[in-house]
Amino acid sequence: MDGITIVAAYYEQPLMMKEWWNVLRDYDEISDHVALRLCDDHSKEHPLTVPDDIKAAFDIQTFRLREDKPWQEMRCRNLCMKHVGSWAMLLDPDYMVNAEEMSKLLEMPKKQRNTYQPQPRNVENGKLLHRPGNLYLVHSADFWAAGGYDEIFAGGYGFSDAVFWRCVDRVAKVEQHLLDDIFMDHYPMGGAIKDAPSPGIRDIKRNRPIFEQVIQDMRQYGDSGYISRRKQFEYDWERVV
Repeated sequence: MDGITIVAAYYEQPLMMKEWWNVLRDYDEISDHVALRLCDDHSKEHPLTVPDDIKAAFDIQTFRLREDKPWQEMRCRNLCMKHVGSWAMLLDPDYMVNAEEMSKLLEMPKKQRNTYQPQPRNVENGKLLHRPGNLYLVHSADFWAAGGYDEIFAGGYGFSDAVFWRCVDRVAKVEQHLLDDIFMDHYPMGGAIKDAPSPGIRDIKRNRPIFEQVIQDMRQYGDSGYISRRKQFEYDWERVV
């Protein structure tokens, strides 16, 4: 059975993570096959903390970006994926895969050059939801064959997923699969959970011209040529757990 590493970026979402820890406590029969790689995008008020029982039960590594800059999810994801050796389930803090569904992912036949997207559902009422483009199961080799995320978008909202999936398709030649019988749960805002799913203003003004320039550069140098020219990991970070 191939193991799976859960990867996520975190920013000022302690109540969401309480839900995560509760879900992970039900992983007792599969915890040997699941690892965690989490990165804190420089939270000031509520830095990411991990309960002792979660540390004891899982292969877990957490990181923290030292630069105080908005919208660094793509840096967080790249950093986590540098510490993944095989399959990774990339999630956001308001999504989680429960133990039953994770068991299905673990047991499911998987092949490299393929990504798999579980069906999202509302954890409160089971209603099926649209699939966000940034939540998927991928092999680390395929993630890096596509060049990972373009960190030029750090500092603003939007477009990093569009460039990533273009490279997944055109460079890594990875096929995307939608899983209709395996689910991931979305934890809606409201009730006891007050964290924003992605705290910050979702304004694409800063990143739109960058995206347009990236597309021009891809046309000039080719998708693979552009990937080889761009810069990554030019920032300070620290290992926390």
